[in-house]
Amino acid sequence: MGAESLGPFDPGPTALGRCISLDAIRIDGETQSRAEIDIATVNEYADALNNRAHFPPVVVYHDGKDMWLSDGFHRYHAHRAAGRPSIFVDLRRGTVEEARFYASSANATHGKPRTAADKTHAILLLLTTEKGKKWLASKGKHGKGLQAIADHVGCSQDLVRKVLANRVPTSRSLGKGKTKPRLTKAESEVSDYLKAHPDAGNAEVAAALGVHRDTVTKTRAKTGQNKKPGTRTDALAPILRAIEKWTEQQLDLLFAELRARYPGRFA
Repeated sequence: MGAESLGPFDPGPTALGRCISLDAIRIDGETQSRAEIDIATVNEYADALNNRAHFPPVVVYHDGKDMWLSDGFHRYHAHRAAGRPSIFVDLRRGTVEEARFYASSANATHGKPRTAADKTHAILLLLTTEKGKKWLASKGKHGKGLQAIADHVGCSQDLVRKVLANRVPTSRSLGKGKTKPRLTKAESEVSDYLKAHPDAGNAEVAAALGVHRDTVTKTRAKTGQNKKPGTRTDALAPILRAIEKWTEQQLDLLFAELRARYPGRFA
């Protein structure tokens, strides 16, 4: 699923060569390869930018209408934090699914070292793509499918097996090769809520049901009830969607930083 690099191609009025407005780049297409954004890394990169450091361009896929960030989320948020209106990109022609496919292999050899959670998230992200599904379907053929997944993500075959075991624990057959995920009581409640509110974010679901956001994330992974890319209604929407995935500790760090930088606005 290779994509054509467009280099200096100008896909529309929002792009100036390879330097594109941050507001023109969508980050709500489930293309983030990491489990969560690390605020300390964002702040470190933002400080470096303010000290005139240069970063590699982020990878963006253009489908003819929208531009999807595929690799470089920490750099993207760092540019936001540093007050930069635009960012240099490696612009490629491709769909949001191709952006997900590329993202699932990103950060294996560069950037902030990946955690076990990051690798798990990347495996699950890959399995939402058609190529990932084909590899999964061929996993019984001498393990070639599992090895293809492991090679693409940059992890061990053992981790792929572990993730698959946790992703599709089945209780009973539903017919021709179809199985039903075994859910806990809390996960069943989350699944029901997502059926009724398909556009709900993780924070909203967790607050409504009184469960941890990790429970919502795990339920989405088991059931495939991933939030579809929506329409960006304002400039804050991408940031708010990213914050939905943050831990309480990360939120505390954010508010502490805001209070330190803007003491007159945050009590």
